[in-house]
Order: sequence, then C-alpha cells, then structure tokens
Amino acid sequence: MKLRIVDIAKILNVAPSTVSKALNNKPGVNRDLREKILKTAKQLGYEKDVLASYLRTRRTRMIGFIVPNVSNYFFGRLVLSIEKALYERGYQYFLFNSDEDEDRELEYVQSCLELGVEGLIVVTAARSNRRKLTQLYNRFILSNKPVIFIDRQLENINASCVVLDNAGAAWEAVEYLYKHGHKRIGAIVGPLGVYTAKERLEGFLKAIDMFGLKCKSEWIIKGEYSFDVAHQEVLDKFRRMSDYPSALVVFNNLMMMAALESFEQLRINVPEDISVVTFDDTPWHKFMRVPLTSIFQPVEEMGTIAANILFNELSDPNRKKGKVILKGQLIERASVKSILPT
Repeated sequence: MKLRIVDIAKILNVAPSTVSKALNNKPGVNRDLREKILKTAKQLGYEKDVLASYLRTRRTRMIGFIVPNVSNYFFGRLVLSIEKALYERGYQYFLFNSDEDEDRELEYVQSCLELGVEGLIVVTAARSNRRKLTQLYNRFILSNKPVIFIDRQLENINASCVVLDNAGAAWEAVEYLYKHGHKRIGAIVGPLGVYTAKERLEGFLKAIDMFGLKCKSEWIIKGEYSFDVAHQEVLDKFRRMSDYPSALVVFNNLMMMAALESFEQLRINVPEDISVVTFDDTPWHKFMRVPLTSIFQPVEEMGTIAANILFNELSDPNRKKGKVILKGQLIERASVKSILPT
C-alpha cells in the first residue's frame, strides 16, 4: 500500500497541509519540523507522486532555464543567484546549456514545452534564426507562461527582460582610455547578431566617433565570445599588423583570457605595449600578475530581479511586461597605462 501525505500527518500529529509544504519545499514550515517530516517520509519510504500532483493542480513548479555557456563564470553566478530565488519560493528548474547554438536553443525550448514548465528564464543565443525562436517563445507567452530574458534581449517579442546598459558601459571604457591619453583603440567583439555584442559595439563606436579617436577596421577583432576563437584571431591579427592599437576594449572575460594568452605568445606586454579594459569583472582579475581594469556587471542583482519578475508574472499573467536596465561599473586596476604627455 502506497504511503500518503495524510498518513505521515497522522503519525506526526500535524496538518496534512504542513506535510505537503515540507515535502514540496514550500515556505511556512519551521526548519526543525521540516527536517522531522522529511526524515519520517524517508524512513517510511514515501515517494512523491509528481504526476498525480500535476494532474490535480496543473502545476509542476518547474522552470526552464537556458544559458549559452554554463562554464563561463558570469553565467555560473547568474545560475546560482536564480537558483537561490527559485528555491526560496519552492520552485525547481531544468538547466540547459545552449553552447551559443541557436538550433540547440530551439530544441531546449521545445523540450521545455513538452516538460510542462511553468515559465522560462533565458539568456538567448539568437543570431540569424530569430524567427523560429520568436515563434516558439510566443507559444509560451500565448499560453500565459512567462518568458523572462536576462542579459540578452530578444527584440520584437512581448516579454520582460533584465539587461545591462551595454552601450553605456562600452562608452565608459573608451572614455576611460581616452582620459589616459589613448587615441588608437581597438576591440575584441562578440557575435554581432547577439544583443550584448551589438549593443557594446554600438557604444564603443559612438565613443570613438565622439572623442575623435582612431580605430582601423583590422583593430576590430571577432572573438565570438569564445576562448578558442578569440585566441586564434588575436594571434592571426597581431602577427599581420604593422600598426598596433595602444589599447583594446574586450567584450567578455573568456576573450580577455584568450587575448592575454595570445599576447604572452607574441611577447606583447600589458600594459607596457598595450592597455586593456574588459567586460565581466571576476574575483581573480585583481590577483593576476597585471590586475585587470574591468567592467563589473551586477550579476546577482540581475538574477534576483529576473526571478521576481517571473514570480509576479506567474501570479498575474496579464501583468504588463517591462525592461529593466542596470548600470555597469568600471573597476580601475593596473592594465591601463597612462600615455598623457608630461
């Protein structure tokens, strides 16, 4: 005979609703009682009937979460912040790693539909295949299931998003270099169809134009947000260059690490030969041989805000969609050399 929640409640002399909350990781049960309920359930061989719960409530309390590269420190921090927020509200999640691949993202969104998740949080890899992705995400939205885009916005879709002021942060990086005397500035950029890469390049180029600076086309290096691609591209470009930029703005931390390895091979020293400012500040940037000047992104705040928006839209599917834009912060360290005249 299968053990039921009511049986555990009778044994412990508590309300069945209290047992249900504890077993489903919902708030409202103190820690000691929760542990006692879980221990009793385990000892008696209780197994949660997920299918029966779903058929009864039409709720899975599961969220789909898609990121482009879970090994990237930035996205790892994002996952942890959202996981914490979901756990505190009694939700669990399916985590999918798209590897910056649109087709894989399409498969994962379809899987989320089939798994019956109640909503999606997505860092999209959308580039050229936007039409198919938009159609699939709209199926969620039309079913009153929220889709929250985080870090990257999928435009022309009625969904909430939480993003960085990427253009403003790139502008600030160029302005900082300019104030330190740099007039020949290049960039290592991401995939140009991706929202963050596009926004950062626009901010970079506007600042270059506004300050009257020089940026040759060969100084715009395509790194694709990939260590391997950026490493090879920097090697190839700098080996062919007869005229180096004095500084680079690097659009993410993986490409920054790749550039440093390439510079090591090419015997180019930072900041003596070239100065760098990178996006995605990390704890180890300040401990490197040359501590890196970096753009800090409020990752934990991003995750918390996205999760709160998700919960609000789960409780009110007709809630107006919005866009939250957070500011970055330039952290000054030692990777930029001042070349102002003395």
